[in-house]
Amino acid sequence: MIINNNKIALLPFADIHTHVLPGIDDGAYNSEEAEHLLDLLLHEGVHQLCFTPHYYAFDESIDQFLARRDQSYKKIKNQALKRQQKTILGCEIYLCEELFAYDDLVRLTYGDTPYVLLEFPYRPMDHSTLDLLEEFCRRYDVQPILAHIDRFALFFNTTLRDYCRALGCLFQINLDVFTAGRKAQRQALQLIQQGEIDFLGTDCHNVTWRSPVIQEHLQDIASTGLEFEIKKIYERTVQLLDFL
Repeated sequence: MIINNNKIALLPFADIHTHVLPGIDDGAYNSEEAEHLLDLLLHEGVHQLCFTPHYYAFDESIDQFLARRDQSYKKIKNQALKRQQKTILGCEIYLCEELFAYDDLVRLTYGDTPYVLLEFPYRPMDHSTLDLLEEFCRRYDVQPILAHIDRFALFFNTTLRDYCRALGCLFQINLDVFTAGRKAQRQALQLIQQGEIDFLGTDCHNVTWRSPVIQEHLQDIASTGLEFEIKKIYERTVQLLDFL
């Protein structure tokens, strides 16, 4: 833990998973709430963040989604600039068969990087789910970052994690895992210590029950001797997502 002038210094954090863009999904309802979220993130020391609204291929085409995303981004872009926050456009892709109607998903990556944020269906991780993931990785020349793995079976299952790693997947966990039970907290710390967690995110949606809480959780992680790992994750995030 870093102490500076009797105060706890902010630990570095770049948020790769947010739902700040206004009026596009179940995140910020309007521009006012989006601006409030930017302020909360800034207060938590976030100067680099990614906008990752949900994309469901069974609901709309990529063209339709990107048009809505661009409209939403225009409403908040200047507000982020005023706060000197660097932003990257991306999305949270829901893994489903309807995706395979597209030849490529390049327009859904984080900025100009090869990375995409991919969300598993909320069902048991059976063969059908893993087959979808394998087909996704085979078809598309992008590298999946699996969103909030702390919500899915592979979080505790080494075999499933190894399988996903072999397909080229990277792992992201939500910081709110540290508000879960002790078992989940211990597992998250162990995976961070082992270098298995590539990215951290808030998955913030609003200013009430899904607001961004960052420094409290980072300090809790650091207090277990993992401050170096926090900085390493931050540096990797900034490098891989071209925040430099």
